[in-house]
Amino acid sequence: MPNVYHHQRIIVTLDMGSPSSSDEEWASVKILIHRFADLPSAVGQSTLSPEFTCNGHRWCIKLYPSGHTEAGEGCLSLYLRLCSGGYATTAYEMSVLDKFQSIKHTMKSTRKIFRLDDSWGWKDFYPRDQILNQSTNMLDDNGTLAIVVSIKKDNTSPFVPNNPMSGLITSMFLDEETADVCFEVSTADVHDVDDGDEEAPSPVTFHAHRLILKTCAPMLASLFGSDDEEIVKVSINDVKPAIFRHCCIMSTGGA
Repeated sequence: MPNVYHHQRIIVTLDMGSPSSSDEEWASVKILIHRFADLPSAVGQSTLSPEFTCNGHRWCIKLYPSGHTEAGEGCLSLYLRLCSGGYATTAYEMSVLDKFQSIKHTMKSTRKIFRLDDSWGWKDFYPRDQILNQSTNMLDDNGTLAIVVSIKKDNTSPFVPNNPMSGLITSMFLDEETADVCFEVSTADVHDVDDGDEEAPSPVTFHAHRLILKTCAPMLASLFGSDDEEIVKVSINDVKPAIFRHCCIMSTGGA
């Protein structure tokens, strides 16, 4: 019974009994290399396949028809190459088929970390003379070689750490030790005191940083003038301190 490629698409699946659990899923791409015999035959000469997409990344295969290095001379060298930015971690396998679409040879890789333009694979994937030998039926009548690339689907979400910068900037607000400017904020509201006189509430001091204000609240920063001016305290009236504090925290990315 021929060893038919086992990652081909299944149209209907029927279960008899309880299947064992498995999280392994593969995406496969068949690449047809036309006129394989006419590809560059010198050691170290390579060619790239068209790009394809899998797991949200773009890939291609890089092949050296007569070997990548002298160590692999006379063999087809075959590599999986990441063409998109970022990085990817995946296991993969490559198979070469004969003209009857049966597997002639397969090589499997453990999980590898790919970055842009990284290539992983095998320098001695399959003997070139075996591919060209008509008796092996590797090439079809048009001289086409079929290669199947299977990439394991990664179902895990990438870990994205929280960026602490916003919290750090917000925490510096009101930090008197490191501040270089301050606001004195008061409201126009008055209240009665025991002897019947009206008294305005005392202003509330908010310490801040000129550089952070320039970036996050340039209008407030402009109240202190230019860097050449030594204005370190500004009074703001007719604003409730609680509202002013909330606005400052929001401007630095706080909630």
